[in-house]
Amino acid sequence: MLIYTNIPSNKNLRIVDDSRRFSRCFLRYLRRPKDIPTDKHFYGTFGNYETEASARLIIKFCQKRNSWKLFTQHKINKFVGRDFKFDNLLNYLWITSKLIGQSKSKEYFYITEGFIDHCYNEVPAARGTYAL
Repeated sequence: MLIYTNIPSNKNLRIVDDSRRFSRCFLRYLRRPKDIPTDKHFYGTFGNYETEASARLIIKFCQKRNSWKLFTQHKINKFVGRDFKFDNLLNYLWITSKLIGQSKSKEYFYITEGFIDHCYNEVPAARGTYAL
């Protein structure tokens, strides 16, 4: 069983306890939007140019908000200045959607930890440096 517990004193750390795999707790650093560089294109990160451009815009959007919190299509359209297309990112691995509200009429999108980790690990290689 995997248990996540927030540590109030530092929002960038949390305790992760997986008693099936580990005999002790460990601290895991949460990556922030500013930890992923967006100064260059994400070449080779998602397999095609359009998807990589969309991923870069999403990271920039999150950097402006300084958060990975939920967002609506309207909010990202306003940030981009046009109708934003997710281009193959809208799936259970990268970005998922959730209907919220009493009538389930408002669709919110949230970024998965897999998307964050993938961008963090792949983008430095695109900039000419290598992630460890």
